[in-house]
Amino acid sequence: MLLAIAAMMPQCLLSDECDYSDSYCDGTVLHTCGTENNMFRTPKWEAVDCAAMGRVCVSGYDESWGGTRWFCAQSATQDPRCEEPGPGWRCDGNNLLGCSAGYLATEAPCDPKVCAPLLNGTGASDCLDPESPCFDPDIGHAWTCDGNDAYLCKDRKVSMHEYCPGCTLNEQGAPVSGGALCTY
Repeated sequence: MLLAIAAMMPQCLLSDECDYSDSYCDGTVLHTCGTENNMFRTPKWEAVDCAAMGRVCVSGYDESWGGTRWFCAQSATQDPRCEEPGPGWRCDGNNLLGCSAGYLATEAPCDPKVCAPLLNGTGASDCLDPESPCFDPDIGHAWTCDGNDAYLCKDRKVSMHEYCPGCTLNEQGAPVSGGALCTY
């Protein structure tokens, strides 16, 4: 009876919905559950041909994921630079490595920036601008002044910028100009 009802349903009512944690490899094609190109944001199957990017489809267990996942990697063998445990994003010289379950997923040079650790407690790294007023790791998650500009720093990056003539920091660490707060 159920089969007869399902056979009578219009094709548009049938769905390829999935759970966000679903993924699998079909040869070189990675199938993941996502919401891209989907105005209702209902999870649907999406396919990526790893071979078209010069990669292979692999699976591996990763604690940060809480289980086994499938993804595109540079090689079918694990990379010693990506030994677990460790953050997914890490430095190898001035190259930023994207590691997952011991596999190298991506590698990119940081030039002209530098590969350096973030300050978010994960041990992860990123390509950072050494000329940024927030590059100094001693600043942490706080405001800093540079001439007539105030910068809110987070993870060694500028997360907010305010014009602040003659910028100084008050006792609470907020940027002020002539005693008045510069932030809105």
